[in-house]
Amino acid sequence: MHAQTSGHFVNSRWEERPLGPGGTGPRLARASVSNTFTGVIEAGDTDCVHAIAYAADGGGSYTGMQLPTGRVAGREGSLVPEERGSFGADGTVRGAFE
Repeated sequence: MHAQTSGHFVNSRWEERPLGPGGTGPRLARASVSNTFTGVIEAGDTDCVHAIAYAADGGGSYTGMQLPTGRVAGREGSLVPEERGSFGADGTVRGAFE
């Protein structure tokens, strides 16, 4: 079953490790994150892992898997949505879960 909805989440933990050589060019990182969701998804301290690609201009893209456990549209349980998004050098972030 697929449904489209919206909500909010806040990072409560962000631990990032660089991958490969550093420098000013493109680089990769892995982040272990905890999020708290509100809205249709109600879940606290959700574990997440992101793979992040940083561009030389400060923008980039990411993909990650989440494991929220809580309530989704009134039903209790867990699910594993995939998150994909991008961010600009100005701090704007756009993402979607599937």
